[in-house]
Amino acid sequence: MELIYNVHYDIAGAVFLSILLIFMLIMYPMKSYTIKRYCSIVVLLILCQTLDVVSAITISYKEQVPNIANMLLNTAYFMAVFVLEYFYFDYIVSFIKEKVNPLVRRITLIVLAVYLLIMVVNLFTGIVFYFNDAHEYCHGPIYMVINLSLAFYVLMGFGVMHFHKKVVTKREYNAFLFFTVMEFGAAMVQTLLIPDTLIIMFASSLTMLVIMFALETPDYNKLMAAMEDLEKGKGEYERACQAAIEAKKEADEANSAKSDFLANMSHEIRTPINGILGMNSIILKETKDPRILEYARSIDNAGNGLLSIINDILDLSKIESGKMELVPVRYDLSNVLSACYNLQFMKAYEKGLDLFFENNKTIPSSLYGDEVRIRQIIVNLLSNAIKYTQDGAVVLTADWEKVDDENMILVISVKDTGIGIAKENLEKLFDAFQRLDMERNRNIEGVGLGLRITKQFLDMMGGEITVESEYGVGSEFMVRIPQKIIGKDILGDFANYVHISSDGEEEEKIKRFTCPKGHILVVDDVELNIKVIRGLLGQTQLNIDAAFSGQECIDKVMTNKYDLIFLDHMMPGMDGVETLKKMKQMRNVFDVNTPVIMLTANAIMGAREEYLAAGFTDYISKPVREQELNEMMIKYLPKDIVNIQEVSIGLGAGHSGAAQSDRKASEPSKIDVYEETRADDNYDKQILSDFAKRFSFLDVATGMTYCLNNEEFYESIIKEFRSSNKYEEIQEKYDDADLPEYAVLVHSVKSSALTIGATKVSEMAKGLEFAARSEDVDYIKANHYAFMRAYGELLDNLDEVYG
Repeated sequence: MELIYNVHYDIAGAVFLSILLIFMLIMYPMKSYTIKRYCSIVVLLILCQTLDVVSAITISYKEQVPNIANMLLNTAYFMAVFVLEYFYFDYIVSFIKEKVNPLVRRITLIVLAVYLLIMVVNLFTGIVFYFNDAHEYCHGPIYMVINLSLAFYVLMGFGVMHFHKKVVTKREYNAFLFFTVMEFGAAMVQTLLIPDTLIIMFASSLTMLVIMFALETPDYNKLMAAMEDLEKGKGEYERACQAAIEAKKEADEANSAKSDFLANMSHEIRTPINGILGMNSIILKETKDPRILEYARSIDNAGNGLLSIINDILDLSKIESGKMELVPVRYDLSNVLSACYNLQFMKAYEKGLDLFFENNKTIPSSLYGDEVRIRQIIVNLLSNAIKYTQDGAVVLTADWEKVDDENMILVISVKDTGIGIAKENLEKLFDAFQRLDMERNRNIEGVGLGLRITKQFLDMMGGEITVESEYGVGSEFMVRIPQKIIGKDILGDFANYVHISSDGEEEEKIKRFTCPKGHILVVDDVELNIKVIRGLLGQTQLNIDAAFSGQECIDKVMTNKYDLIFLDHMMPGMDGVETLKKMKQMRNVFDVNTPVIMLTANAIMGAREEYLAAGFTDYISKPVREQELNEMMIKYLPKDIVNIQEVSIGLGAGHSGAAQSDRKASEPSKIDVYEETRADDNYDKQILSDFAKRFSFLDVATGMTYCLNNEEFYESIIKEFRSSNKYEEIQEKYDDADLPEYAVLVHSVKSSALTIGATKVSEMAKGLEFAARSEDVDYIKANHYAFMRAYGELLDNLDEVYG
């Protein structure tokens, strides 16, 4: 027997609520009315989900179950739902600190009685639902009364809350706003898109978790009261001290239990959400019905917003429980700033905002600190600035203060022309679940955790954050983060890392070469990467062989002598390090003095030393740039077969180097990151403008810099990327939980996507690759479907361009 309805979410919700109920009964005494009503709702939810599952099973059995049994079971279920909805309403009203109109309560009780009476009448008439002679579940003429009951109680509850919003806290208001959105969203999804999957009660379960976290957790009031008595000399010293210790212990234990509970449930919560988003991505990909597409896009936006909220809540719970640890590493500041720019520039662009980056060119670039958290801090500040700015500009300024030769203070400022913050709200700014000026910001998404988490991260790193704001004019947030200086490299003009418009006529000499007698081998499992290198070296007259695996490389080395070998790191089967090791063992056929250059997308600090230790001559990072490749070839090819030339390329105001020598080293360089064309002697700006219209979903300026600023070559690389579709392979390795091969595949997408300017897809693939290599299964499960959705949309966009 196959079930007609998918009951997995109901079962998961019932189990989850049972755990939540046990947790509440153990941790919190049933003293307050709200906690008692909260637990009553949880019990009713468990009952509803149990009845929902049982009725779904009995409906599926058809002939084996009498119609009267099915009628009684489903009637009991709907009656329980009506009572549950009334309890929801009563729970919301219990938070209002003033008398609610008695007429409202009477109306809701009368409506409940009417609904219950209708269900009794339905047993004899089938006006709501019935089972026909074939034992099939059918809707009666007034079946919509069920959905109307949900809408009535949810809207009544939130309406009363909104009417009395002056006497409720922002946290309470936001929590019930979230509840309202979730209930209506789940009802819409189940009714319109997946009627055979029962998710309404699961959505209710999720809202109860958020409400528990936001409204029903203990605080430090008892501790504060005891401390105040102690300071004022009231009461007995020993008794007050002991009370404070016990109160703190109780609060800490409850907070720790809450955080442990959330951490343990994170996987179970995120997995079904990602399942919903994954199935929805299939709807987005396959449906052609514009109405369904509109619904699916709404689900996608709401689902990703919900996932972001849950991730923020889990981050906060880890910090509060002391389980969030800093992971300092060597990193390049330019890479961090570039990543932040790539993540935020499209959001600013879509709102019509200017986004500027300024920097002190003398900032040390090679630093030691928690790169991930620093990037998260900067992204949070930029995201907030863009979110609360309707017109004008957002400016990020990077500066530094020297402490000594090994330490510095990294200073990041984000200034906007947004709505500003009222003076009375400034001290609430870093509280959790705080949304300021809700009347004005009601259309802006979020639950107010970003700045709280930012402040916590800065506290952990010994940093600080300050804010200056003028209401209606704009705000400036400034963070100061202690960092260690690792190398002597300086950041320079950040225009070297993002591509800008320039009309200058200054020139710079660069080296190019020809080498008709040279013979090199390029080894990479991704054909697109080999094609890029062939294109970049197209004018050099080199003889270029290609190999697509470690074994093929070894076979070619056994029969050919090469002047230089480029060897990819991450390849399926035998990787680059293993391949080099085997080649060096073949002393009778392989010249160990042949330069072997590691071709890698992992250009992190310390990578060169790691690859040199493994036996490589040097390394070059993907995506490969023409000038870096030329310099590498000139350095390692035999001098007697290389013909070197110096050519001039145009530089504009945005480029650093000799053309900028008249500027002071400490002068900030300012770049507009939305005019992303670049002056070059073989590049027509009008071509980029027309070309960018066809590929508006790509960062065309970035792609052109990896493709000689040549439209024809760039388009050939785009076509190669499209034809080397790895979507199905990646999904297959994910389904098989094959982490090593999964890492190889997303690694290849990471570099090839960046080559064509698909920066978002590249960044997401980078995160998944690192997670797969470190076996962080939770991260992969939480982010895989978002990556697949972005990758699939990119491929779909390319299909639309080429038909």
